Amino acid sequence: MTLNKQHKHLCVSMDFSSSPIWISDDGKQFINAELKDINLSDDLGIAFLNFKKAWLAINNELLAFEHNKKQIPETLFQLNNSLNKLPRVIAEELAEEFPENTIHYWDDKLTAYVEILVKR
Repeated sequence: MTLNKQHKHLCVSMDFSSSPIWISDDGKQFINAELKDINLSDDLGIAFLNFKKAWLAINNELLAFEHNKKQIPETLFQLNNSLNKLPRVIAEELAEEFPENTIHYWDDKLTAYVEILVKR
């Protein structure tokens, strides 16, 4: 789905088989969008792609350990905790590039969407 003027809300969130960017008219129901359909700077586009790659790699490893009923190594938990900080960082950059939009990100610790507050 392509970003248009009615999509006032953007969200950074990752899930299997999805793009890490979501769009919404009302900030309540988000639809997955393709990165190529959003006019991102090269740096932010690369940040989104690297976030997606890292998220998929770490979460596939977590699933493999859970599936095989093996204890998950502490280092994998630490990597996942570090990775969970990236949506906010990317959302803050997204807010700078799209000041007219309301920007959200998924916070795993809160298990909720959080809105980025931007000084305008």
